[in-house]
Amino acid sequence: MEAAGQALRYGADEIEGTVVDERIMNMAGSRSGSGISLEQLLGLIRGAGRRPVERDALYNVVREYPAAA
Repeated sequence: MEAAGQALRYGADEIEGTVVDERIMNMAGSRSGSGISLEQLLGLIRGAGRRPVERDALYNVVREYPAAA
């Protein structure tokens, strides 16, 4: 999760792979957690100084979250 936060700080503009459920990695033997909650994800984005925005597969805005809780 910290790597995703660092990536945002250095210019990444999405963290889709960090989203809620990481079954494939766990099935392959990863020892990392199996996902994060929405609040953790929002905190990660805000902690990197970004404003969370949820988008669909075509990058249309689905929901905008406040920059700070």
